[in-house]
Amino acid sequence: YPLTACAGQAVHVFDDSTSSLKAVGRAVEQLNALGLRLTLTRHGIGPEGSPKQHTLAAVADHVHPDINAGLAAVLNGAG
Repeated sequence: YPLTACAGQAVHVFDDSTSSLKAVGRAVEQLNALGLRLTLTRHGIGPEGSPKQHTLAAVADHVHPDINAGLAAVLNGAG
């Protein structure tokens, strides 16, 4: 405790940086190595038509044009 309180939970991270998305992935891997059984969904945030969308797609599970679209997708069960 307190980490065991979140065991088995879903973790959603929203970021516009591939390095941050990768870092969160490593953190969740380390927590899972301790037995937390977390599931991670990485959401990249990049404006439509931006080259950043392509870069984020290589790391993120989903790419959204803005945070509002990303949150709506998660809250509606699509992400």
